[in-house]
This record gives sequence, structure tokens and C-alpha cells, in this order.
Amino acid sequence: MNLDIVLALAFYFIIIIIFFWKRDKFVVQNKIFIMYRTKIGLSLMDWLAKKVPRLLNLLGYLSIFIGFIAMAVIVVMLIWLTGKLVFVPGSDPGLAPILPGVQVSPDLPVLGFWHWIISIFVLALVHEFFHGVYSRLNNIPVKSSGVAFLGPILAAFVEPDEEILSKKSKKAQLEVFSAGPFANFLTAGFFILILSLILNPLISSLAVPGLEIVDVSAGSPIDLAGIMAGDYLMELNNVETKDTNNFRKAVVDLVPGVVVKIRTDKSEYSVVAVENPDNPSVGFLGFKVTNSQLDKDDHPVLIWIYFLVFWGVILNIGVGLFNLLPLGPVDGGRMFLTGISVFIKDNEKANKLYSFMTVFMLLLVFINILPWLWKLILYLIGIFV
Repeated sequence: MNLDIVLALAFYFIIIIIFFWKRDKFVVQNKIFIMYRTKIGLSLMDWLAKKVPRLLNLLGYLSIFIGFIAMAVIVVMLIWLTGKLVFVPGSDPGLAPILPGVQVSPDLPVLGFWHWIISIFVLALVHEFFHGVYSRLNNIPVKSSGVAFLGPILAAFVEPDEEILSKKSKKAQLEVFSAGPFANFLTAGFFILILSLILNPLISSLAVPGLEIVDVSAGSPIDLAGIMAGDYLMELNNVETKDTNNFRKAVVDLVPGVVVKIRTDKSEYSVVAVENPDNPSVGFLGFKVTNSQLDKDDHPVLIWIYFLVFWGVILNIGVGLFNLLPLGPVDGGRMFLTGISVFIKDNEKANKLYSFMTVFMLLLVFINILPWLWKLILYLIGIFV
């Protein structure tokens, strides 16, 4: 049984109970968007907009520029990945649900429940907060803020005065629409700095020195010397092998017949390289290595924090990009309609193009989500059958 999915189902069950218990406090729009209105954070948005207006104005131009560039990138990527999914057997979907217990990619770890709930809260908070800041920067009143659900997707919201917003300049509107995804990209950048400058060096200093030997070919020189998978390679020809880059440099000129001195965490060996089965002119020792990893059992809190920051990067980038799809009513859809209205003065034609893009994007999203929905259905059936 997947504990993370069970915790997520329990979380949604509690939310449903609260919804019916405090039904008068919630507002339902279009039958799938549920809002719980508050005034939290409104004064802080107003303060920040008045405190650094010049900086925010400069960032506004960057936000709009990056927003349209990222929109083009995510549209091209989604079309390509959808085509690959449909026409190339065994391809993975281009989109994945942000749900705990789901492995969104073979190259990524499974998203844990607590990492999910904290990451979603942070990305939703910064996303909506910056929508509010840029609303106030452009003298647009913000009526409320709060927690929301778009179907099963946990979110947050700010509620600017739409009537006043629609009368503002195109630049002001685009600043407000692009501010949320831009804030997610900035947050991802901040988390990347934490990983690069703090967590990765700390973990490397605590990990077992050397490279972990992860695979040894049967009958190879390494195997015959008694070196096994799980040993740690410390030196190769008296050169420390601190990472895989050092290792590649040490073996790049390896030829058959050369004696190689190897030191592991167990002992020292002299091994004679043989011909590589794929290229006889290249030396072959017969083992693969990887950078050593920190033992999770010895440092569980540090590993937990590392993956929290890691998922902060992945989810902020992923959600920021998804929000820039030219799809109504997400930020990208509103940016797209505002942007094309600069060039297409006929409102009817602009809205037709906007509607076409919305339907097209929805179709691509549905195709990519369908395999995940099928997996979820099978999982739920497995729980109750």
C-alpha cells in the first residue's frame, strides 16, 4: 500500500468534511473552483508595492518578457511530447499530476506527502502574493486572498478588482498576469542557490569519500582482483577519485596491458587492463562507479530537508510553466489574449483565436493526463477490491 497516496486521500477527506461543515465560508465558481476568502496578506502586498516601486517596475518588464518566452517554450515542448506519446510506443507523458506517491518521471524520486503539501503551499503563496503586489503597484484594489481548490489541486488566490484591471494599460495587465509564474521561477532560483551553496557541499562532506563501485563485470580484471560492488574507489594510479569527472580523466588514455594501481576502502590492488570488448584498442577494467551517497539512516533530517528543497525547485518550475500555457483561465491564457489584442484589434477574432488555443491546449493536457488517470483508477480499484 502506498502510504503517501493514503495520506493524500485522508487529507482530501478532511477537506471535504471542513467544506460541508463551514459551507457558508466557501465560494464555488464554475463548479470546480472552490475558494475560502480571507484578508490575509493584503496589507503586506500594499506595503511592498509602495516600498520598492522602481524595482518592481523593472522586474515587471522582465516578468513579461520571460513569461512570453516560457509560454512559447512550454507550448512547443507539450506539442512535441504529446506527439511522441501518441506515436512512439513506450513514451512517457509530457505532463504529470502533482500528487504524493506519484513518480512523475523515471529520473525523479517519488514525491512524498509532506514534501508535496509544503511545496504546494510555498509555491501557491509566492505565486498569488506577487499577483497581489503587482495589482497594488498598478493601483488595482485586491478584494481578498485565501485558499482554493481547482478540482483536487490545492491552490491559493488573490482577487483583484477585475473591472478596474480590465481598464488598465496592456503593460499593467501583463505585469499582473505574469507576476505569479515569474515569482515561481524566482523561488526556484532561490532554492537552487540553497542546493548549490549549502546542501550539496554539506552532503558531499558527510558522504563516504571516493566513488561507489556499483557494477563489476564477471571475469573482468577488477572481478579477478577481488574488488566487489559496494566497495569504494579512493585512488586510481595514485590520483584521488573524488568524483566521476576525476575518474573519467584517469581512464581516458587507458590501453590494454597497462598495470593500474587501485586503492579502495578495503585494500590496494595492481590490476592489468585488458582489451575492451567493444574496442580492442581501448583498455578495460570491468567496473562502473557513481558518486557516493549520504547514508539516509545516519542523517534522516538532512536528507528530508534536501528533498524538500529539491522538490521546491521542480514544482515551482513545473507549475510556473504550466500556468503559462495559453489556456483559459490560467495566467498564460490571460497573457495570450491580452498580447494578441495588441495586434488583432477585432475583439471577436481575438477571442476566437483565444478559444481555439484553449481547446487545443486542453486536448494536449487531457492526452497527457489520461495515462495517469488510468493508473489512479487501477490503484483505487486495488484498494477496495
